[in-house]
Amino acid sequence: MLPRTLRRTFPLALLVALATAACDDETGPIEPDGGLEITLAPIALSLTPGSIEEVSVNVIRSGEFDGEVTIQVLGLPAGVTAAPLSIPAGDSFGTLTLEVTATAAAGASTVTVTASGASVDAASAELALTVVGAGAPG
Repeated sequence: MLPRTLRRTFPLALLVALATAACDDETGPIEPDGGLEITLAPIALSLTPGSIEEVSVNVIRSGEFDGEVTIQVLGLPAGVTAAPLSIPAGDSFGTLTLEVTATAAAGASTVTVTASGASVDAASAELALTVVGAGAPG
C-alpha cells in the first residue's frame, strides 16, 4: 500500500501527467497532422434545364493526412442535384456531376463545395451556377 501522502497526491500527479501528455512541447494541444485544400475547374457554370454538367475537383492533402475525402455541395438551387463524390486515399482528383432537371427555374446562385476527411478540418470552395432558359412549369 502507498504511504498516506502519496495516496493523496497520486491522483493530482496523474492528472498533471495526462494534461502534459496532451500538449505538444510548449505549443499547446496536439493538432491533427495534416489538412485539406480544394480547387474547382471551372469555378462558374451555365446550366441548361435537362442537362448534366461536370466540375473537376482537386484536393490537396498536407502533412500526414492521406485518407479518403468526401465532397459535398451545399446550397444547390431547386432542380439541381449533385451526385455523391468521394476521392479515395492517395488520389487527388474527382469529377463532380451536376444534373439539372427539365423544370429547373432560371437564375443565378453560388454554392459551396466542401471537402472533408477524418481528423482534418474541412475545406471549401465556391461554385457560381447560372440556370439559363426557363424550365417547364412544374
